[in-house]
Amino acid sequence: MDTIFNLLKEKIVLRRNLNDPKSGLNQTSDWILPDGSVSFYYHKDKKGATGPGFETQISTDNGFILLGALASNYSLRYSGRSPKTGKLQKNAIRLYSKENESNAFIDRPSNDLRALLSPWRSDHLEIRTLKELEDLGAEIWQKAISPLFAKQR
Repeated sequence: MDTIFNLLKEKIVLRRNLNDPKSGLNQTSDWILPDGSVSFYYHKDKKGATGPGFETQISTDNGFILLGALASNYSLRYSGRSPKTGKLQKNAIRLYSKENESNAFIDRPSNDLRALLSPWRSDHLEIRTLKELEDLGAEIWQKAISPLFAKQR
């Protein structure tokens, strides 16, 4: 398995704002991507426009593809255990969604993934081939993420 993928899975933290229906309170919980079951997807209608319609989901263990997908505003889907209840839940995060109250960062909130990936994102969802995603992710790794890890050492 790709060592960059493993490193990203260890270092990417997803901060979720979860609503507790019993108490009516919002709780903030940090999730780390678990082993396996990480995929990304986009919605596309029959005319090719993104949005509601059919869903295409792609799973990968390639860290470059994962970075490229996040920068291209694909939704990241993962399964993990709730830190509060221990129940297994399926979650999705889309970094650039205005409706999404969740946040994603590397190790600590000051390393916000949205800010790190923003030089590569466009204003709309771009559907890219796996090779394009991999090339984009390799550039992001080289210019933004790898130097961040070098600073942490």
